[in-house]
Amino acid sequence: MRILAIETTDIAGSVALFEADQLIAGSDLDPQLRSAQSLAPGIAALLQNAGWQPKQVQLVAVAVGPGSFTGLRVGISTAKLFAYAIGAEVMGVNTLEVIAAQAPAEISALWAVLDAQRAQVFAGRFQREAVSSWRWDRHVALIDNTAWLASLSPGEAVSGPVLEKLKEQIPSGV
Repeated sequence: MRILAIETTDIAGSVALFEADQLIAGSDLDPQLRSAQSLAPGIAALLQNAGWQPKQVQLVAVAVGPGSFTGLRVGISTAKLFAYAIGAEVMGVNTLEVIAAQAPAEISALWAVLDAQRAQVFAGRFQREAVSSWRWDRHVALIDNTAWLASLSPGEAVSGPVLEKLKEQIPSGV
């Protein structure tokens, strides 16, 4: 199955092409432009560079949040319109679930976090049920960075792109 993946939850989004579970190509959108300006040209360039025709895409997977309200609207609308135009299926994907799914097998509990801007994070906590299966332990919450960081205990695992920004503030042992 040929898949177009769209992620517009943050300031700079990305697009990718997959053949089943194999990444064929990926590209970050221009962070200097809004998603509404960069997404369609980004998809067109990605398809062209991979040698795919739009009609060859069978599934459009799109991040449905949490994230930037405007970015999500642009990404979801684009995914639905693209899928409708070519006759593909469309599937929404929770961004925090994708982060959790990438955790190493030895991790049994995990905070998945995204930058919500304004010194806040979108945070959700997961418990592993099986090697590739997670269940929500605490559903998504919008939390001030300082409150979320203070709630962490040694031994807890955290993952997400906002950690690059917060790495100096992560408590010891987390």
